Amino acid sequence: MTASEQQQLGALTAEVANLKRQVEHQGRVLQEMRDVIVASKGSWKMAVGIGGLLVTLSSIATSLVLKFWPGHA
Repeated sequence: MTASEQQQLGALTAEVANLKRQVEHQGRVLQEMRDVIVASKGSWKMAVGIGGLLVTLSSIATSLVLKFWPGHA
């Protein structure tokens, strides 16, 4: 094996090691994303419920204020 071939082999070995690290990092990122999605599974339902309740309460409050507002027909 010539020096040029050894250099090429060394470069390829380093590139493969770098690619392995990148794939491992991507795997960890995907696992974290999956964990976040699983953890927030029911949270959106709670947020929609609270939002609906707040809209209802603010509508009632607005109706009451306008009903007794001076000069309002």
